[in-house]
Order: sequence, then C-alpha cells, then structure tokens
Amino acid sequence: ECLGLTRFHQFDGPTIRRAVAGAGVGLVVAVEGLFHFLQKAEAAGDTATMTQLAVKEQASRDAFYAPDGLLQQSAYHTIDRVFTSFPEIVFSGKDKEKKAKAVDRMTAAVKNATAALQ
Repeated sequence: ECLGLTRFHQFDGPTIRRAVAGAGVGLVVAVEGLFHFLQKAEAAGDTATMTQLAVKEQASRDAFYAPDGLLQQSAYHTIDRVFTSFPEIVFSGKDKEKKAKAVDRMTAAVKNATAALQ
C-alpha cells in the first residue's frame, strides 16, 4: 500500500484526489442513508426491507467491477481495489492519457455506485 500511495502522490495525486473525491461526497451521503435505513429495519426485524437494501448495496458494489479488466491488467476486474486503492490511477504512471481514462472510469463508478443506493 505504501508503494501505491507513493506513486499516487508522485504522479499528480492531489489533482486526482480532488476529481475522485468530488464524486465521492455523494457516495458517502448515500451510504450513510443506507446504513440509517438498514439500522431501522434491523431493529424492527424487517427482513423484507433488509433484503431490498442488500440488493442496493450489491448493485453499488458492482459499479466497481470492470468486465473487461483493468486498463493495465485485464486479469483484475475491481477498479477500486486490487493490491492498492485506485489501482488504475496509481499504475498509470506518467501516462497522462491513461491516467485521465482511469480517473474518468473511477469517477463514473463512484457515480454509478451512488445512483444504485438511491
């Protein structure tokens, strides 16, 4: 993880962090809302609502799955975590085009994950 973070900061980390974090704010709010409703359903023993919320949670998680694999390694399919956070971004190195595509993919995934929780 340290190597990944070092590379992330070395190659324009603050700019990328701002781009992804902007989309992430909505995801945090949506997750907090889901947890609130999940806690209420659990306290009430409402398994039907818990099941519905679990479906939303899985759909949100699925937003980070890349069927064609990562930009750098098609054997890996989870764009938010493999061996480091944001692997496509971290390992795009100095390739600005690949980095831009990786940021766009991650931002889209975060937005899709947020929408799935609505």
